[in-house]
Amino acid sequence: MRKDFRIDFLEPLEAKAILISIGQTKLNLDKCIPIKILNLSCGGIKAESLLDVPMENQIIAKIVFEFENHSYQVHGQFVWKENQYNRLFYGINFIGLTPLEEERLRTALNNYQAQKIQQNQKMKIHKINMRRNLKPLIRLIKALPQPVFLVTEDRKIVDFNFAAQKQGCLLEGTCYKNVWDRPDPCPFCQLKKAKDLTHFLDLNLPVEEEEYFIRWFYLGDGVYYHSIEKAEKSEN
Repeated sequence: MRKDFRIDFLEPLEAKAILISIGQTKLNLDKCIPIKILNLSCGGIKAESLLDVPMENQIIAKIVFEFENHSYQVHGQFVWKENQYNRLFYGINFIGLTPLEEERLRTALNNYQAQKIQQNQKMKIHKINMRRNLKPLIRLIKALPQPVFLVTEDRKIVDFNFAAQKQGCLLEGTCYKNVWDRPDPCPFCQLKKAKDLTHFLDLNLPVEEEEYFIRWFYLGDGVYYHSIEKAEKSEN
């Protein structure tokens, strides 16, 4: 197994970083920096944080997180920073992992990957059954002019219409990643509320100078109708 074997998370892991040193200066801080782990390997993590950490000096931190029913407290060095769409991402390399810690983490990564493969196989079977059960409705959705997605309860896209395809939608992914380029579910998402309704759940969402009309509807069999389109601006 290569040391850089890496797992990407659809749902980021909540974690915290405790600064130990900046350059040659040792720190004695109890303050934790909340971070979200986007991917993980035995060599380190890619994380997102609201805190803008300066990278002029070497920064060492203790990374604390839970993964596969185990707690980890690993020292790491910040090695890069990226600012994308006003979101801050960091590359953190683990340092000083003992052979026992590394073996435990590698085993957890392998177990997680095996579960992910099983879930993907179940998803393929679910897609086949879903398309069979909802075939007449899918034909109708394909012809709609607005972008429409069929998503599962964990927001994975299982199908979409031609309008969504033109916008570059991909089957492998979630609606929040495909549409909004987010690593986690949208704070305004109403999908779970839609399951208990017998009508469309609608939302008008202002984003900068645009406004979006968003709609959810539970179709059954664990599948939701989800459309997102720009609202037409009214002329005053």
